[in-house]
Amino acid sequence: MGQAEGKADISTDASQYRIKSAYDALRLLELIATSENWMNASEIAALVGENRNRVFRLLRTLEEAGYVRQDPTTRAYQPTFKLVSLGYIVSRSGGFETQLLKTMGDLQKLCGETVYLVGHDGDHAVSLMSIESNHLNRISMQPGTRWPLGYGAAGQALLLAAPNKEDYLARHPEIRATWHRVEEQFRRDGVTFVDGRYDRINDDGIVAIGTPLASRSTGQLLALAVTWPLARETTTYDEVRRMLLDAVEELGQTFTNNGA
Repeated sequence: MGQAEGKADISTDASQYRIKSAYDALRLLELIATSENWMNASEIAALVGENRNRVFRLLRTLEEAGYVRQDPTTRAYQPTFKLVSLGYIVSRSGGFETQLLKTMGDLQKLCGETVYLVGHDGDHAVSLMSIESNHLNRISMQPGTRWPLGYGAAGQALLLAAPNKEDYLARHPEIRATWHRVEEQFRRDGVTFVDGRYDRINDDGIVAIGTPLASRSTGQLLALAVTWPLARETTTYDEVRRMLLDAVEELGQTFTNNGA
């Protein structure tokens, strides 16, 4: 951010129409939403190299608008579920919410495991909604959770269909090194697959299968995925793969599966 106090509130760095205070507030919101650790105003100001008083005013504006909240004890700022609700509203665009929710619900009943929908947001995957397993031992996928593209079954599925795939892989050699396996898997089986014993995911013991979706009406890139604990041997790859692809076929003309 870095513009001194008292100067005009219009930035001409990128566009003569940019309102700097609005732009900076949105950048702070992105920072808070994607940070692994909550920070107070001083810590945020130090991180972005901006005057603390100005950062505090921007944070108070976001707080009044309902996008962040301040912990009364630590004074750290956290994103609110208003962000999640906006993401959910975006996911409803195109009039496919009813059909998608029905398909997800039917899939969850068939496989008995957590079914979740993930959206593409720049270099990240973001969980939009999920229907959790009824098992006591289950994997949860909280709406609003973000992680880099290429990680996990849903993140791989999104990257397969992402328009910036080659550029992203060039910037992430650790993913490119084994990306041919992801593409081969998808060409062979129509899905992405991660096994927590071997893949680059945070929790070993997790299994997940995903596939990319694109809304025909909006072009929005999504991924539909199923996840379950590796210890549950009654749930198998072949079985869930078939159910997931049947669900995609059920979505019919609303979506297209357009991966590698």
